[in-house]
Amino acid sequence: MKNTRTVRSITIFGVVMVLALLLAAGTALACGVRTPGYWKTHPDDWPLESISIGADTYTKAEALDYLLHPVPGDKSYTLFSQLVSVILNHAAYNSIDVLKNDGTFYWSVQWCQHYPPGSDVRGNSDAWKIGEPLAQKLDDYNNGLLGVPAAD
Repeated sequence: MKNTRTVRSITIFGVVMVLALLLAAGTALACGVRTPGYWKTHPDDWPLESISIGADTYTKAEALDYLLHPVPGDKSYTLFSQLVSVILNHAAYNSIDVLKNDGTFYWSVQWCQHYPPGSDVRGNSDAWKIGEPLAQKLDDYNNGLLGVPAAD
């Protein structure tokens, strides 16, 4: 009887320790969201080596090049940079539920697949009338305004 109790105590202690370690790791890794300005100047902090947007995959170097060298007036770079930042923030263990629950993440991915960087989307175009509110919502998220705090 004593051996069963000891084994049960050790097992419960082990489970508690594993849960505590997982909680501590998750808390340390999810340190808040960051903006495109941060991600483009801190490529060593990227938690991913490639970015997948729907069926399109960009290497870290390609995505970083688009973040660093947007074409003035082409709004496809604006939404792309916000979406890449959301993806990096999510990979850094920050929740994007607020963007998934209202469809913003899904529709941003769809928009970026239809208008990848370099699509020459102008600010007065019908495409940007759809893309601009998506970009604004992603920007709000990346600045810590939608429930997940900004990193210090």
